[in-house]
Amino acid sequence: MRDNEIKHRCHGLENHGLYNLNDIYWNLPTPALYEQALDRHEGLLSHLGPLVVRTGHHAGRSAGDKFIVDEEGSHDLIWWGNINRPIPEYNFDILHQRMASYLQMKDI
Repeated sequence: MRDNEIKHRCHGLENHGLYNLNDIYWNLPTPALYEQALDRHEGLLSHLGPLVVRTGHHAGRSAGDKFIVDEEGSHDLIWWGNINRPIPEYNFDILHQRMASYLQMKDI
């Protein structure tokens, strides 16, 4: 790790159900973000300094992939439809558990 990186090992992510994580990087300044991307071979430094990354064919989020937990406290405040689609709380819990399991032993 470089001396100028800001790294926090314990930043309360267990409050979000995330455990057994490796290094946690939180609000890194731009130079440290560049260093992380370059060290991990996630991008290249281009002429005059911009960071260039290949995002692949699916770089954006599809509007059809947006789901909101349908719960009593906010149900009547959401404009439901093709964009804001409901997902039951138990489905969210399953997805959250899969994500938390995937992140174990990874740097985030």
